[in-house]
Amino acid sequence: VQIAEKIKATGADVGKIILTANKAEDSLVPIKVLTEIEFPLISFCMGEYGKLSRIFASQFGSMIDFVPPKTSWITAEGQIVFDEWQKLQKL
Repeated sequence: VQIAEKIKATGADVGKIILTANKAEDSLVPIKVLTEIEFPLISFCMGEYGKLSRIFASQFGSMIDFVPPKTSWITAEGQIVFDEWQKLQKL
């Protein structure tokens, strides 16, 4: 939350905080930040353990989801292709 406050203080219109999840619980960090700060923010975790944050971040206010249209377009570990992401969003 402190980092998000520092970004906000710079006068930025939107902030971006991307973390790498080393365990499943790490995916809760961006969700916590998104719910505690009143500032437009992009935030989620990378990595295999970060998938949970990628699924839920937009539902907690993250401005953008990075969702490649197909597997060959994946650029970072933990990204979920569009069809799978869409199914998970409906759950």
